[in-house]
Amino acid sequence: MTTRPADFAQWEEWTLKAREHQMHSRILTPAEAKAMTPGSTGDWLGGVHSPTDGRAEPSLAVPAIAQAARRLGTTIRSLPRAVSLRGPMEFVRKDRADIGRVAVVVRY
Repeated sequence: MTTRPADFAQWEEWTLKAREHQMHSRILTPAEAKAMTPGSTGDWLGGVHSPTDGRAEPSLAVPAIAQAARRLGTTIRSLPRAVSLRGPMEFVRKDRADIGRVAVVVRY
């Protein structure tokens, strides 16, 4: 949503690029922008709606997510393959050792 007319030119360009990646984006009218933001007090000139956004290129997204997680204190380890999972991600048995209480990211 925006109150700045200059934003529309950028958004028009972005929606065209989004279509190249099978994302469906469209520019919202002032009335549509207001309807999409109930309770807002902005005097919206319009907005952009991208209901299928949220996709990313894994080779770019994963390193960025890992970097952000490290900044927040997360330790990331590349471990040997998991051979079994028990419970709701409570236990992983690797080929050579056991690890308790971990978060697991599965790569296909």
